[in-house]
Amino acid sequence: MWLFDLSILDKEIGDANQPTTPLTIIINNINNMEVLLRTIDGIKESSSPDLIHIILFSSIDDDLKSIINPYSKSFKKIDIYKTNKFDYDDLNMNNINTELILIIDSGMYFSNKFLVKSLQYINNFNLSILFTPIHYLDSNRKNIFHQLFEYLKQAIQCSLINKNLYSFKKYNNNGFFINKQSFSNFLNGDRANHVSQKYIVDSDLCIKQTGFNSTNNITFNYLYMIYFGINCLYFFIITQFLSAPSIYYLATIIIKIIPELYYIYSYYNRLKIKFPKIEFIIYSIFIPLYMMGRIFPNMISGKQLS
Repeated sequence: MWLFDLSILDKEIGDANQPTTPLTIIINNINNMEVLLRTIDGIKESSSPDLIHIILFSSIDDDLKSIINPYSKSFKKIDIYKTNKFDYDDLNMNNINTELILIIDSGMYFSNKFLVKSLQYINNFNLSILFTPIHYLDSNRKNIFHQLFEYLKQAIQCSLINKNLYSFKKYNNNGFFINKQSFSNFLNGDRANHVSQKYIVDSDLCIKQTGFNSTNNITFNYLYMIYFGINCLYFFIITQFLSAPSIYYLATIIIKIIPELYYIYSYYNRLKIKFPKIEFIIYSIFIPLYMMGRIFPNMISGKQLS
């Protein structure tokens, strides 16, 4: 239980209504103009947009500059980079004049308290990197397996990050703050200066994401494959239990399900989201098949596992 403890920092962060500080927000994976505008509108309504510098990485062919122009008076500055792939090689760090950078995807939204409260956590605990939870919005209930699995991954990520068992390895993740110096060092190949990082599970810090993009998430390939192997063995035990019921098989199934229930339920509870009880029971049985469905398409296409 110690390894997967989701306890957040216990220090009070003060008044969440105080004004925010200057911030740069990088928006990646722009492939739909309507979705992008909703994301920008959400940032505009959050807090002090005149202190926010927005950087857009777009792969769409529309005249983005003219479409975004009406927003130029609301924000401190808006820069646009046209790219067909995720790449920060053209990013000029000298154009970033804020201490902190928030990296998100197009299609991500957050509450009015998000920016102020996040910055207070960063300032009070002197963090170089702050990871925040992501809640995937999907009205189609058949995708509930994806949400349950992502919450389990995020719960594990939270624990590993807060216990300094995981170090930041990739800059093409989304949903986190990073200070300018650490980001610059990382882009230059120096990862030694990522001194202080935390993952805060707070409902006010939860980023809402429409749709699913496997590049959004921190990737643990080796852990993923180990977990997949455990689930294959677990699925075999279930079939053995159904064919020849045994107290040993039942105990093994319970040992597998109870910790996952604890981790996922705790994550839902901290984000104040209703826990899908029936769906979890089904998920806990068929998780090996779900993982197999995610692995083999990626193997065939040669993509990295998410």
